[in-house]
Amino acid sequence: MLSLLILVVIATVFVGCIALLMLPALLAVASIKRQAEKHNRLTSETIVAQYDPPMNLSPAQVGYLYDIDSGLVEIEATIIDLIQRGIVKKQPQSPILIAVDPVACQGLLDYEKTAIIYHDSVDAANKAALVKRFERSLRESLLYRGLKIKNKFPELAKRVGLISLIIGSWPIFLFTALGVMYNEMPIRPLTVESLYVGLMISVSLMQILFPFYLLAGYVLVKIWIKIVGQFWLASKSVMDLWPLIEGYRDYLKTADLEKIEFEVKDSKFSNQRSYPYLVALQLIKTD
Repeated sequence: MLSLLILVVIATVFVGCIALLMLPALLAVASIKRQAEKHNRLTSETIVAQYDPPMNLSPAQVGYLYDIDSGLVEIEATIIDLIQRGIVKKQPQSPILIAVDPVACQGLLDYEKTAIIYHDSVDAANKAALVKRFERSLRESLLYRGLKIKNKFPELAKRVGLISLIIGSWPIFLFTALGVMYNEMPIRPLTVESLYVGLMISVSLMQILFPFYLLAGYVLVKIWIKIVGQFWLASKSVMDLWPLIEGYRDYLKTADLEKIEFEVKDSKFSNQRSYPYLVALQLIKTD
């Protein structure tokens, strides 16, 4: 039992070292890829100023499609949108929202209702669950509009599996490049024999270390997502919409940003229709 524990510790340290060695290269590739993604989004189609939200999408929908990510920013933009539409309002001395138009509240989309529940909730665990529910229902609302976002978990699993296999293939690259002693016989580098030996060692080690390879792959993919984002979840219909969202964002920055920043600084709110879109597109931060 003790020897097995020692083997697990050694394997964990070993795989961790491999992941750390790969991390600088991964960060460099991720940075290059992020710039390439941004360049492609800006040059794939002509960016024309959009004076209205594309497809009349809500602030949360526009914000989610811009970076394929959903969180507190989209929830806050939704609350601002609902207040502007006169459906709910904030109480002066209470964080709880009041329904101004109960009939309209009943007709809200699920992600809008979830945003209200999140706003009124004080339970941290419940809030975490509500964020996930908000993103799920927001994706469903986009699908209803013909804008499909790929399922996160299969796409994540594919990338974790690929990175894990690359990590597990280190003996192939090492022994093919440097050669190896096998059965007391020297095998020269860059030969079929060295490639074969490296492959056999890789397969043997994977049978023992693959769970650790998976863990390292998962960590590296999560770091990649943090740097680059989740643009690989976008379908063609979403990618076709990006230039319009970029055009609308450029218009807001030019026409409305400075004026609304002044209003929000003075009164903590703005009734300008573009305010929740500025929040969702992370051009204005709320308190």
